[in-house]
Amino acid sequence: MSAGTTPDEPLPPAGEGATDPEQRPATDPEPPAPALEPRPAGPLPEPARDVRIKPTRTSTVWTMVAVGVLLLAAILVFILQNGGKVLMKFLFLEATLPLGVALLFAVVLGALLVLVIGVARVLQLRLAARQLKQDRTAARAAARWRGRRVS
Repeated sequence: MSAGTTPDEPLPPAGEGATDPEQRPATDPEPPAPALEPRPAGPLPEPARDVRIKPTRTSTVWTMVAVGVLLLAAILVFILQNGGKVLMKFLFLEATLPLGVALLFAVVLGALLVLVIGVARVLQLRLAARQLKQDRTAARAAARWRGRRVS
């Protein structure tokens, strides 16, 4: 019951004049949606773009340090879990090492081999770039010289 009515008084009719949600019939339509504002004339504004901060050298170094620490922890766990002794032979050398350490040596030697090949390729590309730069400089000098010699 709403305020101001007694049990003897009849309830106000449900429908348009009813303000109490309990008195509103279930078949009342939903309240109308708010009217949309008209679109302004002209081009639409651009949507907001995400601002991205460029990574710095320091942030890249910290990322690499974190990755390196994780890799070292993984290698340490690997070595500690593979502690069984194995006999290693290479040419005339023999040694008994823990399996994890022997595998670590193999990985390090493989990485050094890849590093040497990579350094050789970088040096080859630098030499080719230097030669190309010298050829372009010589061609420009020759073009200038020919331009001055016009008789």
